[in-house]
Amino acid sequence: MATLLFEIWEDREGGSLEMSPVSPQHDEMRKSLNPNAVLLHTFKASTDFEAPQTYHELMGWGPWKPEPSWLERTFTDDQSREQEEYLLVRGGNNEGKSREEHS
Repeated sequence: MATLLFEIWEDREGGSLEMSPVSPQHDEMRKSLNPNAVLLHTFKASTDFEAPQTYHELMGWGPWKPEPSWLERTFTDDQSREQEEYLLVRGGNNEGKSREEHS
């Protein structure tokens, strides 16, 4: 089953949190909106429901509850492969000051 790597970033000055899959678009958006953000956690997820549930667990917020009409989507091998290719270019530099991996 394909998985994607997600990151949770915190902007301590602005008091905001961001959870997103690693991608060029999310990296650029974070750098422009929250250039001082600090990496709190990394984790892998195989569905778009597993990702926010893990986010909620890591932040201590209790269970995540999707809207009843939402349909769970599984990440594809193509999405995983695309992310892996970007991670090779991005390198080991996660631009964060701390890192915890949860799988």
